[in-house]
Amino acid sequence: MHIFDNILWTSGFFNERFPAPVSPLGWSLIGPQIEELGLRDPLRYLGYPDAGKIPLTRLWRGHPYANALAFHIFFKPFPDAILPEDAYRYFPKGDASIRKRALYPRWIDVPRLCFSLLWAFISDPFNMSPLNNYRHWKEFVPEYDREIARLRVRLDSLAQAERAKS
Repeated sequence: MHIFDNILWTSGFFNERFPAPVSPLGWSLIGPQIEELGLRDPLRYLGYPDAGKIPLTRLWRGHPYANALAFHIFFKPFPDAILPEDAYRYFPKGDASIRKRALYPRWIDVPRLCFSLLWAFISDPFNMSPLNNYRHWKEFVPEYDREIARLRVRLDSLAQAERAKS
């Protein structure tokens, strides 16, 4: 955990995914996707009003960090008895009680929270189900394979053109 610009940043979300430093170019390609899909969208699903405004990720000395506020919000609704075991890594010294100080959701926000989750499920029921991720992956793989094949053809043609010049 580090504090930069009065924000508590945690590497807990990224440690296992990026055990080595990430290049700025690499982060510029994957960082926005991780921020949007892994942090900002879940905040939107929970109805957090500032989900589109707060900084959620940063790269510092090659290591990605996430704004700890997101995890305070994610885990605030959980009662202590059912707080997931891995949640503690997102809080300084494993003190998950600080999640209760997050400004959202408040008890008055619970209807908004429930409505937001229900609306996310109704508007895209297949995307909300973890069981559906397999279907998304199955659709993605052929698209990925086609794009890789297209890039290989392009690289081969560029290599041939370069060899023809010499």
